Amino acid sequence: MQDAYDSAAKEPGARHLPGLTIVGASCELLGERKFFCQIGYKLAQDVEERVYLDVATLEQSAQGGWTLVS
Repeated sequence: MQDAYDSAAKEPGARHLPGLTIVGASCELLGERKFFCQIGYKLAQDVEERVYLDVATLEQSAQGGWTLVS
């Protein structure tokens, strides 16, 4: 999951910030290899170390990697 967020942050027009560290996730299966997840993360630049929440749809590849769909 962390790799999916890191890859998405590098794309042009990215909506995800670099420096995210995922600290937890709760996911539900949407369909074959697709998951809807509530993700807790911290931002590297946040000195207060708050935990932020996001929701995302992720897809797992046949090789086991993850892609951020939304």
